[in-house]
Amino acid sequence: MGAFDQRRDRGAFRHAGRGASDARRSARLSAALALSVALGLGAITSLSAAAATPPQPTFLKTLAGASEAPMYPSGLVWDAHSNRLVVADTGYNRISVFASDGTLIEQFGSLGTADGQFNTPREVAVDAASNIYVADAANSRIQAFTPAGTHLWTAGKLGSCKGCLNTPIGITFDFANNVLLVADTGHSAIKAFSTAGVWLWTSPTTSGLASPRDAVRGPDGRIWVADYHHQQVKAFQVTAAGVWTTTPSIVLGDGLSAGHGVGQLNYPYNVQFSPDGRTVYVADTGNERIARWDISQSPPVWLAQFGKRCPKVCPAPPDDAAYFHALRRVAVDPAGNIWAADFWGSAIHEFTASGQAIFEINSGLAAAPGFAQAFGVTVGSDGTTYGVDRLNQRIERFSAAGTYLNDRGMRGVAAGSFAWPEDAAVAPDGTLWVADTRNDRLQHFAADLSGTPTIVGGTGTALGQFHDIEGVSVDSAGTVWVADSANDRIESYNPVTKVFATFGSLGSGAGQFINPEAVAVTASGIYVADTNNNRVQELTLSGQWIASFTTGLNHPQGLALAPDGSLWVADSMNNRVVHLSSTLTDVGNGFGSAGTGSLNFNDPHSLAVSGSVLFVADTFNNRIQEFTLP
Repeated sequence: MGAFDQRRDRGAFRHAGRGASDARRSARLSAALALSVALGLGAITSLSAAAATPPQPTFLKTLAGASEAPMYPSGLVWDAHSNRLVVADTGYNRISVFASDGTLIEQFGSLGTADGQFNTPREVAVDAASNIYVADAANSRIQAFTPAGTHLWTAGKLGSCKGCLNTPIGITFDFANNVLLVADTGHSAIKAFSTAGVWLWTSPTTSGLASPRDAVRGPDGRIWVADYHHQQVKAFQVTAAGVWTTTPSIVLGDGLSAGHGVGQLNYPYNVQFSPDGRTVYVADTGNERIARWDISQSPPVWLAQFGKRCPKVCPAPPDDAAYFHALRRVAVDPAGNIWAADFWGSAIHEFTASGQAIFEINSGLAAAPGFAQAFGVTVGSDGTTYGVDRLNQRIERFSAAGTYLNDRGMRGVAAGSFAWPEDAAVAPDGTLWVADTRNDRLQHFAADLSGTPTIVGGTGTALGQFHDIEGVSVDSAGTVWVADSANDRIESYNPVTKVFATFGSLGSGAGQFINPEAVAVTASGIYVADTNNNRVQELTLSGQWIASFTTGLNHPQGLALAPDGSLWVADSMNNRVVHLSSTLTDVGNGFGSAGTGSLNFNDPHSLAVSGSVLFVADTFNNRIQEFTLP
């Protein structure tokens, strides 16, 4: 469908929704007038009351504010020209530069899509002049900066063109050929760009890569690839013009899943080399260790690895220096020391070439209560409140009075661990359902977060599978409703019968969705935050379209039903909350604007209503705010 057709269809749906809403509103107004006459009240008084705009909600309190770690690093590179460490601080959407003693030299970047801004920067590279290149993953592009952080150029975009990128997670500089090597993870390819951002070549599909995380030109002249989903590192002969031999010359790892032993790899992230070129270091992320091989011998010889997985509670600094909470990358300096980015350990670790931990930068986890990206909020019938702390990978639980009780979660795939959770919902029995977003599953917890949660779902497009759950709701019968965002649909699950149902498809038509991020359920229908269509849709429980509201919305991400049947909407990119009637007309007492004050928001994602209190997950202000409803 062309852009004009999409706009025309959206307009038709908008007018149809208004017509249906006006008819229902007229019928309700006639009934109200009849009732006022029966009660002996004047019709003019009733009309005046109906026309009056109700007051806006008033600020009540902040449930919990920010609790952020010093950094959330996932990429790093040693800048030999300037003798400094350049770090992709993914959690803060910025680049940080440190001296060898850990002193912060400079920082630049913020969340956004403009030049010089980032959305989940995953890796950095430097050239011989200390210019900095960034794999801006969620923006599907790469950017270049001067050594001081001044923007130079942006290249790539989401799509299928030669120079297009899909979630680039790795970037390195090929000093031998003066080009950038980009791990185009979403396309399962390696692409080369010039230092001016011009696409040069793409690896052949016959190379058989699966979601590569990194590619680097080794001291032997080969390109070494961290072939993530194949659980291997592969070295290919590749000419300066990008002509590949499709069969790798060297393969590290046995290619089997869940490999934890000698010579095995589990989701390798990147590859680096000792200054003499004899030793290869691999960020063996699934094993939370740095794997090593002697590549001066043929075949390569396994060397003792170093580093290991943190226990559930990682030791306090400096005793945590040999542990990883989520190893992402390694870098090697000219002295042969190894630097490692410990993402969820919120630290940079330095090791000697033999594996002795010698130094840390910014170690320390974020303590609860408090949030780093407050994505979700939900409230039980007893007033117990749960906040979804996305960046710290946990759920926090508060009493009805707002007292912090406990929390649960850490980064991982085991039951009770999360990958970027974004929402939660309390069931009628008081238990909690959590949208474990990037693990593509639901987790069902006891009300007090104890025990082993039940896991429902998995990655895919089939019935009973999910792809990036960003919203969850539970109806009065206990059925769980899911905004299956990247599958552009709504899915329901009955925990008693174990039956799934789904409706909706990609598009801008009635009952279609583009990245829906929230769902709210009544006895007779559902409301959907159809986020990338900039609208809220009302549908029957079987998915038949009833009405839509679009006026002024910009990426709505959250919904909450009030006791009177009206609907509160997180109009996220407008940094406000909108109040709609049950028939999707604007009540007129919405509120909020961009900022950090008590009536300000920064990309609110989720809402909840409990009695006369509205809860707002004020995402990037790292807090949950409470407001008294009129």
